[in-house]
Amino acid sequence: GFLCGLTLLFKVAADRRRAAEMALVDSEERWQFALEGPGDGVWDWNIRTGELFLSPRWKELLGYGEHEIGASLREWEGRVHPDDRQRVRADMDLHLSGATATYRSEYRMRRKDGSYIWVLGRGKVMSLAEDGAPLRFVGTHSDVTARRQAEEALRTSRENLAVTLRSIGDAVMATDRAGRVTLMNPVAERLTGWPFGTARGRHIGEVFVIVSGGTREPVPD
Repeated sequence: GFLCGLTLLFKVAADRRRAAEMALVDSEERWQFALEGPGDGVWDWNIRTGELFLSPRWKELLGYGEHEIGASLREWEGRVHPDDRQRVRADMDLHLSGATATYRSEYRMRRKDGSYIWVLGRGKVMSLAEDGAPLRFVGTHSDVTARRQAEEALRTSRENLAVTLRSIGDAVMATDRAGRVTLMNPVAERLTGWPFGTARGRHIGEVFVIVSGGTREPVPD
């Protein structure tokens, strides 16, 4: 009877352990699915050991297969664009020191073919040692190259427009849908007597007043 009871206790303990292990696996799978669901790559850095887990999607974004990248921080850091490394490490250090609630940084990473993509890295310290030192740093990175290229194209377009407007001899003004001034070139500033910095956001009827050539009375807008 004693042996049967002892066997039963061991069986119950083993069942509980297996149930806990299965629950942990399910939790990890749900966690990874939630992070990778939007198409982001997942990284998990064990700060104490230096080991870095990189998900298959993380590697795929850089053009690598599952077993082509190792599990060390050098694998990530060595692919960050040299001009971005110092800034990215500074962003990470701010979070690791507790100065920021989360980590966020945009930077370029080198793909397997040698090209670079822009990624948005986000993360958070998930566990701390008894002395408060960070132990585990988990996060994602997502490809934001298309957005960065669109922003650069828009910036270039605006710069070209500004150069064109400054160089032409006609007065040019623009407003938003509510009639508030959003743009004036130098000729328009001289014609109206309004510096653009002062006129910005004011209604066009206040800045550009049209009067009758004969009576000098204001003409309805």
